[in-house]
Amino acid sequence: MEKTYSQEIIKAADKLINKYIFQSDKFIWYACFQYGEAHTRMLGEKSIRYAYDFEYFAFTKSAKTLISIRNLLKLNHNEDVLILLRSVFENYLASRYFSE
Repeated sequence: MEKTYSQEIIKAADKLINKYIFQSDKFIWYACFQYGEAHTRMLGEKSIRYAYDFEYFAFTKSAKTLISIRNLLKLNHNEDVLILLRSVFENYLASRYFSE
């Protein structure tokens, strides 16, 4: 049985999603740290570093959402995927707004 063009696109998209999930997981474990909370505990004063905490929170939330998107795509629940994609975009917007 020959592979159709859409099957090739789906396979390429699966590889891309898996790559992003893997890279996100590495970033979370090696780089995400609560700089604002640590600064407050060490010096007893709040700082702009809480913006970094929120950015890492939004990134982690988006990475976990990507795992859910992958699972929903396997179940062919494409409408739900679109809702979650919007959630990822809203995380980005909130992060940008908070950091400004």
